[in-house]
Amino acid sequence: MIKIVNYRQFIEFIKNEGTKEILDNGYVKDLIKCMESENHACCTKKAAITKNCNHLLLSIVDEAISNDQPLRSHLLNMFGETGATFILEGKTLELKD
Repeated sequence: MIKIVNYRQFIEFIKNEGTKEILDNGYVKDLIKCMESENHACCTKKAAITKNCNHLLLSIVDEAISNDQPLRSHLLNMFGETGATFILEGKTLELKD
């Protein structure tokens, strides 16, 4: 099982393993915008933005697990048979088949 411990790791994984369809997903685009905000933030705001981006990723994964079957299918295809465990901000979510 793949372990994702921060949103940047997830974005890099998507850029390397994902399809155009997943990169065009609105949730993923929001997460990429979040990363761009962090990249342009000053030092004092980076930690807060990182935390918010990690929470956003948890929300996206939770939505995929609970309500968004197409997104769930795309993520499962990307992560493969073993799925992924998201360990962020003291919370853990498992995305598996």
